[in-house]
Amino acid sequence: MQSQSDESRRRSKDESDNRIMTVNVSEIHEMPGLTPPQDPVLTYLFSKAAEGHLPVYLAAIPLSLVRPFSTEYDPRRHPIGRQAVDAMKKDWLAGNFSKLWVYPDGSTYVMSDDYITFYAAQEDQSDFLPCFILGGTEDSRIKDLQGPIQVSDVRKSLGFRD
Repeated sequence: MQSQSDESRRRSKDESDNRIMTVNVSEIHEMPGLTPPQDPVLTYLFSKAAEGHLPVYLAAIPLSLVRPFSTEYDPRRHPIGRQAVDAMKKDWLAGNFSKLWVYPDGSTYVMSDDYITFYAAQEDQSDFLPCFILGGTEDSRIKDLQGPIQVSDVRKSLGFRD
């Protein structure tokens, strides 16, 4: 026969294993296991775009043309990352779309900083992703190309407070 304390401990353990943590999106990449590798090309392109030396466009890019900078990094392997991907999928279903930052590389577009959004779209099998494109493109496979975006709007999207 199990004692009441054994049952209470087991229930507490089960409840703690299934607990939901609230984490600000801005803090998620500072957590161990959730920090994506740094892409020096993206960092350079961000600085050029923020200075107004690189045009930025907005477009719908086929999911099949977007590839992650790192194939080793996958936030879904971490419980909080998994929750973030699921939450992003719910946002998308509600019509709240997050734009990914990408840059052209040959016949594809590299995504280095929006893994949660990318994997949410991949799991939902989205046809197109709304993306900010760092640099010009004349790719006929993308839709709804707009821009270039004003530098002040680019800076705001990058989190600058002018």
